[in-house]
Amino acid sequence: MFHGTGSRITKKAIQKYGIENFKFAILEYYPGIILKENLKRQHLLLLEREDFYIKKYEPQYNILMSSIPGTSNVYKHSIETREKKKRNFLISGEERKNRIALLNKGKVIRENVRLNLSIAA
Repeated sequence: MFHGTGSRITKKAIQKYGIENFKFAILEYYPGIILKENLKRQHLLLLEREDFYIKKYEPQYNILMSSIPGTSNVYKHSIETREKKKRNFLISGEERKNRIALLNKGKVIRENVRLNLSIAA
């Protein structure tokens, strides 16, 4: 069963075309062991392998065409998304506060969560 975690683009495509029209496969088992001491180096090696497969197969549902940090092939939002973000950013503090309040209206917050939020504030 598909739980819908991961990429929103992939999730929408699966909802539209059905999961039976997609193939999920392991392309390579990574032989390295990732430990706290070598996390940065191992992570970069993993990103290099990911980048290799992205360039080799050019997957349709991959939003970043390179996973290597510092490369210029970064995801660009559509004009519509950028405009929506601008509109949301430009609303007043009071209006933003009211929108957030509406999102949380009717939700029950457990006492321990409420206490943690109070301490953090």
